[in-house]
Amino acid sequence: MGISNFPASLQPIIQQGFLEREFEQALRSRLGYRMVADRESFAVGIGETLTKTRAGLKPSVTTPLAAATNTNLDNGLTPQGWGVEQYTVTLNFYAATQDLNMVTSRVGIASQFLQNAAT
Repeated sequence: MGISNFPASLQPIIQQGFLEREFEQALRSRLGYRMVADRESFAVGIGETLTKTRAGLKPSVTTPLAAATNTNLDNGLTPQGWGVEQYTVTLNFYAATQDLNMVTSRVGIASQFLQNAAT
């Protein structure tokens, strides 16, 4: 139900999008990260350390290109290479639990399971 269906005198006092924002904020960070993250497979067991190397990001350019340098075939651009990114990861096992009421989760405004995962 949109806010426009309420009387004009009530519309200014309604917190618009509060419940939606409260629940979706936790969901977006969990699900959004999975969509943009690079998946890495690890062929080691729990407790082992693995060092990975991959191409890094190109350095950011924060100054605009001057119009006077936009000449020749290279358009005034200077080639840049990418760096190397290296990281070390150790696979460990962590355990924690939280109760989940399936009845509440089924009738709630958002998935209680995903909300519990955010806390």
